[in-house]
Amino acid sequence: MNLLSLFSDQIGGTLIKQATGMLGESESGITKAMSGLMPSLLGTLVNKAGTTEGASSLMNLLNNNADDSILDNVTGLFSDKNKVSGLMDSSGGILNGLLGNKLGPLTGMLSKFAGIKSGSMGSLMKLATPFLLGFLKRKVMNKGASGLMSLLGGQKKHIASAMPAGLSGVSDLLGFGNFGKEEKVAEVKRPTTPHTPAKKKSNWMPLLLGLLAVLGGLWFMNRGGNETKVDTPPVVEKVKDKVVEETPVAVTPTYNFQAVNYPGGTFAGVRNVVSFDKMKDAFETGYQALGKAGVTPTGSAAGVFYTYDEAKKETDMVAAFPVAKGAKYAAPITVFELPSQKAIMLEYMGDYEAGYAAHTALGKHMEEKGLKQTGAVLERYLVGPNDTKNPKEYKTQIFYFYE
Repeated sequence: MNLLSLFSDQIGGTLIKQATGMLGESESGITKAMSGLMPSLLGTLVNKAGTTEGASSLMNLLNNNADDSILDNVTGLFSDKNKVSGLMDSSGGILNGLLGNKLGPLTGMLSKFAGIKSGSMGSLMKLATPFLLGFLKRKVMNKGASGLMSLLGGQKKHIASAMPAGLSGVSDLLGFGNFGKEEKVAEVKRPTTPHTPAKKKSNWMPLLLGLLAVLGGLWFMNRGGNETKVDTPPVVEKVKDKVVEETPVAVTPTYNFQAVNYPGGTFAGVRNVVSFDKMKDAFETGYQALGKAGVTPTGSAAGVFYTYDEAKKETDMVAAFPVAKGAKYAAPITVFELPSQKAIMLEYMGDYEAGYAAHTALGKHMEEKGLKQTGAVLERYLVGPNDTKNPKEYKTQIFYFYE
């Protein structure tokens, strides 16, 4: 599990937007500041939880001073200035306790790196800290200090990979300059971070192998909701040299369909009209191109599908990453916006081959609700092979937009 990536996907974008308006800095400056701040804060927590005593102390901090309910409505929270002020006041003391005499130097380094005022950087740190602590509290709920140690101990390589190149001094200042080095030696032949597009090309191979699931699910874009029946093969058991066919038992997944207001987002990607049998190559070359162009993602990888032509056996698709608004890259990279709009979102766990059933269920749900799907289909790959070795823990979100 990559906590930095998950935090960025679930909270980071909204937090950046709200902090930009509150602090009077540019969104690009706040985004850059957050790119260095979050691995710095998480790295500090990882170091603190490196011993049993430290992990117990941190667990007490989470239990007594962290409020995970603030994660549920970040935008609404910022509409109450008194609540925001209270959060910042309390987190100021927490930051002093965690960083001590390193707080001032860290603030200065991050401020210079991001090109924002030192006062704004200090305020951003006070804003971000309670959200990170609340996020961590929710992830380790009921797992105790040992669970916290285990979770944070697995974050070192993600922190090392996420820390911007221009902030090596921060890693030395905070004492985690060696994070990730052992993992990189042991795993030299496979990607180590979802934040590096050039390496991402291999991370999502299970997705590419499971693209049949995507294609099967995208029927809703052109078929108007005609359900596709999938026959479950019979279970065959050999009993005393006799073959007995048992009646297959169909297991129907349970989905939670959420009506959401998608906030919109900026993406960088390589768009192509490709035949179904070339989709694997399109994703692989797309992510390679993103890496060569030096694209800096602000979240997890995504797939954007504009059309699905069953007659021609081709789709208009983009292998993409979310990026900061205003980002510019040379061809073949295109930067595009998905507008703010209503959507039905389904989140499913499991290998990417489970996407077929998920898309089918989502399309059927929209048909039953009388909703007309419009525009592109968005898939976000929140947890994948780079985060866990267990395919059952993969997490994917599908968005169907509607009028």
